[in-house]
Amino acid sequence: MLIVGEDEVGNSFLDKMANLDKKVIMECNNTVDPLRGYLLPRLFKREVLDHAFENLRKKIRGEVFERIVHPDHQLIFYEAFNYSRDVGIVKEVLIHHFGDSSLFNVMKKYYRYGKTHKLLKETPYKELLSVGRRKRDLCDVSLKEKIGLYTLYAVRGIPFLLGLYL
Repeated sequence: MLIVGEDEVGNSFLDKMANLDKKVIMECNNTVDPLRGYLLPRLFKREVLDHAFENLRKKIRGEVFERIVHPDHQLIFYEAFNYSRDVGIVKEVLIHHFGDSSLFNVMKKYYRYGKTHKLLKETPYKELLSVGRRKRDLCDVSLKEKIGLYTLYAVRGIPFLLGLYL
């Protein structure tokens, strides 16, 4: 498995804060653990990926499996990591995403993430539901940047929690 540096294309406040968040994760929160870390592999050996999907399909009922939008990458990493602990990290930014185009789109997306996250309650992956199990370390970040990051976390987190608990 390979974790690769990522960023978001765009110059909006949300894009800049998302990029700072990705940088902080790569530099200060680089624990390679699907339950406690934030890093997610983007490249897998086929054998590892096949094993992960085989286990996911066995453990999650078909209709639930088809509806999960979030935390799909974390679920794949969880099963892959149980199969192989061979994970590399390339800190260089090689993957570029288009950021969310508006505040409304971010909130809508994270609300949907919360709604599908709660589908895990009836699966063996309910341990992934613990929202408070992880806390980001904001090392080497100025006060201004911390305020920006906490704003980003609120913009994402409030809709996520509404989707999760409503």
